[in-house]
Amino acid sequence: MTSRHLFVHPLLNRDESWAGLVLSVTGFGAGSEFGDAAVRLRRQARETRVGRSLPWFVPLEANSCDEDNSPWPLDETVFVTHEPENTSSREDWSVPAEAVRFAGGQIGVVIHPLRALPSNDQKWDFVILEASQARTLPPIKLMVLATQSKLILTGVKTRQDFEWAFANQAAMTDAEFLLHRSKEPNKPDVLRMHVLQLLSLLTQDADTQELEEIFRKEPKLSYSLLRLVNSAALSLNTPINSFSHAITLLGRRQLQRWLQLLVYANHGDDNSGNPLLQWAAVRGKLMELALPCIAPTPQLAITPDYAFMAGIFSLLDVLLNLPMANVLAQLPIPTAVKLALTERAGPLGELLSAIEAAELRKFNLASQILGDLGISSADYAQAQLTALDWGYKVAMQADQDQS
Repeated sequence: MTSRHLFVHPLLNRDESWAGLVLSVTGFGAGSEFGDAAVRLRRQARETRVGRSLPWFVPLEANSCDEDNSPWPLDETVFVTHEPENTSSREDWSVPAEAVRFAGGQIGVVIHPLRALPSNDQKWDFVILEASQARTLPPIKLMVLATQSKLILTGVKTRQDFEWAFANQAAMTDAEFLLHRSKEPNKPDVLRMHVLQLLSLLTQDADTQELEEIFRKEPKLSYSLLRLVNSAALSLNTPINSFSHAITLLGRRQLQRWLQLLVYANHGDDNSGNPLLQWAAVRGKLMELALPCIAPTPQLAITPDYAFMAGIFSLLDVLLNLPMANVLAQLPIPTAVKLALTERAGPLGELLSAIEAAELRKFNLASQILGDLGISSADYAQAQLTALDWGYKVAMQADQDQS
């Protein structure tokens, strides 16, 4: 079954928080197949905090600036086009972009891999290019200063690439580097190992006193847990002020979910957030929401809790810088989740593969997998939006508590 899905992925700023949302079909700024699904998604996004708070980067073909009721408001949208290999046709491909600028909108251009940087007389609000390409070109800083364009780098595969990008005047980058394990060995993280121990005990239905004993040993864990469960994403009417209170109010099932996220929280004294927490939150919620959309329904007894767990735990190898098999050896998790995380097998493994492919901008592969699972473009778009909004709220609350 072939299909074409919409994909939304965040861009990062210097402090690794979300700075914008890219709406893609086949790539950054490629949108000849945009249609009603994209319009519905943008209108639904207006009802979410993440949709109202961040600028959207969409293909120029999605522009409808001549319509009074456009779903793409000029003050919230950057319209992106691709530079052709043959710039002798510039007067043809740049006219729509110039019309957006004339109407008061912002425009961006994806630089062709075989072309040089824009000249000073070419005015773009955003210039987008691959990090590997940027490293081979003349000094990017001079281009940014001369053209007064904002620079976005994609294909940022390592933290060294990320640091180089912002040392060279980048305004935003993609987040690919967050999704790969470091080549440098990590020191054992005792606090995170205690969280994994808590999860193991909770899964085995340990009594509350045994669980509280770990929190008494590690006060930072208690603080981090309370900060998470009181986040805007949970929208509690009554603030939770202790671990026993959390069990009473949330129940063990919900508490287990927040302990899964707690593994990613920064328990240090530098007040910095961990961007992986937000990414894991989005993956977990997206897996949970997309699972019921699989058609036909999987024969295996797979619950939304299993899907949430698979999404959350899918970045543990990156967080702990250990092989996934080594991490999971410490956790008594369901077989379906373990197969998904170690072999990408079963419905959960296939769904996780689609999410990972989209994150790495392998949109055709992601769309093929989703189509084979029977997940429609509309259902997946709505699931992404809800998951992104949930992850955004989790991170926003954490940032407020740290400030």
